Amino acid sequence: IQMSGTADTWQAWSQVVGMPDPPTPAIVVDSANMAVELAKAGEGMALSGRLLCDSLLASGALSVPSGSSAPAIDGYYMALSTGGARKQSARAFQQWVLSEVDASLDTARGV
Repeated sequence: IQMSGTADTWQAWSQVVGMPDPPTPAIVVDSANMAVELAKAGEGMALSGRLLCDSLLASGALSVPSGSSAPAIDGYYMALSTGGARKQSARAFQQWVLSEVDASLDTARGV
């Protein structure tokens, strides 16, 4: 399962696991959530970030078949308008997102 509009994550993953040719995805979707939901439903294998999958991995709803992961190629950015950055709710949401990312990184590092 491949997400459209993203970097070639299958190529990067294939290199990490030592697969000479990356698989050709049979399903292409427009969001990470859809890719994960399809994988969860047994429709194929998806590559996704840990932040989206950690709870599903912990519950056993998803697994990491190869035991290998590849570094992220695509970046994620948080942007606030000048006015939005002054709002307490926007700052609180920003801090929550950043703390979730930190916790996910700690989990991935085994901290």
